[in-house]
Amino acid sequence: MNLMQAQLEDEQAQREELEKHKTAFVEHLNGSFLFDSMYAEDSEGNNLSYLPGVVAWSPEDVVGTCH
Repeated sequence: MNLMQAQLEDEQAQREELEKHKTAFVEHLNGSFLFDSMYAEDSEGNNLSYLPGVVAWSPEDVVGTCH
């Protein structure tokens, strides 16, 4: 199998996975998209992270928990 064929097969597998997620209404939730979209404009959440005793979550924590 050559490199181009492997890339095409990988792209096809990614498209199939995306279609499966779209069917289940969970597309783009297998990465940091959800975290990024929730906290992009959340000024209150950002301010809370500076309070003592508040554990700040990172995108890696959320993605790791969701997988």
